[in-house]
Amino acid sequence: QDSIDQQLLAKQFINYDKLFSEFLEKEFETAMEELPFQCKRIFYMNRFDELSYAEIADKLDVSISTV
Repeated sequence: QDSIDQQLLAKQFINYDKLFSEFLEKEFETAMEELPFQCKRIFYMNRFDELSYAEIADKLDVSISTV
């Protein structure tokens, strides 16, 4: 019985984790949609392309303080 209870509990945690992940993903997408294009572009370049602020400034031909 303990093994079955542990398996059920583990499945519940997996389901909650999946639901929470989906919630966070939707929240992230909503927040990103609200950003101006240039802010969104800089965010993606930094977080996903892993560019430094200096590299982004150079690529976009703007000052680093703008980034």
